[in-house]
Amino acid sequence: MNANIEITTPTLNESEVVKGQDEGKYNVEEEEDDDDEVEEEDSDEEAAEERARAARKKRREAILAKYRSSKVTADDAVSVENKSSKPNAALSSSKVSPRVSKVVAAEKKDEPQQKFDIFDMSSKPIVVAKTTATMRRGSADHSNLQDNWDDADGYYTAQIGEVLNDRYKVTGHSGQGVFSSVLFCTDTSVDGAEGGKTPSRVAIKIIRANETMRKASETELKILKEIAAHEHVGRKFNIRLIQQFSYRNHVCLVFEALQMNLRVLLKKFAKGVGISIAAVRRFSKQLFLALRQLRILDVVHADLKPDNILVTGDHQSIKICDFGSAFKVDDGANQVTPYLVSRFYRGPEIILGLPYDTAVDIWSAGCCIYEMFSSKVLFSGRTNNLMIDKFMHIKGPIPRKMVRAHLRSYEMMQRMPFFNDDFQFRRQDTDPVTKQDIVKLVTYTRPTKSLGDMLNAHLGHGTSRKLVNHLRDLLEKTFLLDPARRITAKDALEHPFLRSDVAKTAKKKKAFDATRGWR
Repeated sequence: MNANIEITTPTLNESEVVKGQDEGKYNVEEEEDDDDEVEEEDSDEEAAEERARAARKKRREAILAKYRSSKVTADDAVSVENKSSKPNAALSSSKVSPRVSKVVAAEKKDEPQQKFDIFDMSSKPIVVAKTTATMRRGSADHSNLQDNWDDADGYYTAQIGEVLNDRYKVTGHSGQGVFSSVLFCTDTSVDGAEGGKTPSRVAIKIIRANETMRKASETELKILKEIAAHEHVGRKFNIRLIQQFSYRNHVCLVFEALQMNLRVLLKKFAKGVGISIAAVRRFSKQLFLALRQLRILDVVHADLKPDNILVTGDHQSIKICDFGSAFKVDDGANQVTPYLVSRFYRGPEIILGLPYDTAVDIWSAGCCIYEMFSSKVLFSGRTNNLMIDKFMHIKGPIPRKMVRAHLRSYEMMQRMPFFNDDFQFRRQDTDPVTKQDIVKLVTYTRPTKSLGDMLNAHLGHGTSRKLVNHLRDLLEKTFLLDPARRITAKDALEHPFLRSDVAKTAKKKKAFDATRGWR
């Protein structure tokens, strides 16, 4: 048994009544707690707190009974609309925002959640449904088939060679997500063909013919225009919107087309080993420059992952794409949900049901940077419960003030919390004999894994240990559990790992490219 973890295994019925271990065993390095103030409370306040705890306990027992009767696990129960067998059932509810619906739909898939990238030119074309293709074949004039341009789910089914908006000739299909499908096209206009400001090859994101999706695209379009209009060095590392137009009842967004995304690049050139420390530095700096601009504009990307980071053909630059989940920090429609952001890149404040802001993108960026260096996913929990468990293995116990806020939030959302009133973690597990779901009460006192050791395990030949140590320090600060203490993009750009004067002390290497930049 690890000395840093204490585990008790009550039955599911006992999980609310088993009290924890000695509270003095908690490591409070990661928090600014108010335990001293608690100890100074008078007897009346203690009694009021005890009554409040008893009330919360009673309500959670009712929630547990409700979930047990409906055969939903006590760990990660989802709302009624998310249990529908129809993938778009959640979108029909006016109470669920499009952003939440997109993340919940993606949550049902294995990570990585998409097998394609919406701007990845190396993706294999998707075959159009035979029924639709047959209806269109043999006729150059499709004006009499206006009602048949969409499939049953509202996705536009374009044909190779079709010209959109009298300008963009379809050359390939990239794929489709919850919000849209994406086509690769050639710009047939004079500017595009003769090297003007508009590139000759573009990616067109076609929003589904759905009122909910159309409204969501308005937010994305507004944010993209704001980024394009904002004079900032980080703008070149966020995807550039070229044009927008409406085509056969679909909102269409035209973007520059890049070679591949970061996940494809890692699989193609660095499977199992990661990329060189020089490449990690280059991409990390560009990533934080992009996030710096978003922070200035109070924009949360809310789905940062390697799939949504594009790489240029010369492998020198990256760009953040897919702002379909993005929102403004002060957006009144921003509702707290434990399913925002793809799971492996989801910050602790999201899972715990706490308010979130641009700090969630910093956490996601840290996950991406670690993945660049190691080619491994750092936090790969199958559920939100296991994600919290992995966080505490590397970062130690969740700060108590966050646990208290989590208990209040999950009570309001009528969800079973991940902690009890004694700050013990309810780790969901499966009994190896009975195969039944069980809950183990776990007390973490300090981290059980070293991020530095994990990075050193992927240390390549000739890699500067000094730079790797700087990388470890930067990642430690991006993974601070308390978002209020987490490093900002501005401060990250001043970190020794990204400062050019520090890099010059390491051995100089040739510019990164596909053939010489890898370990």
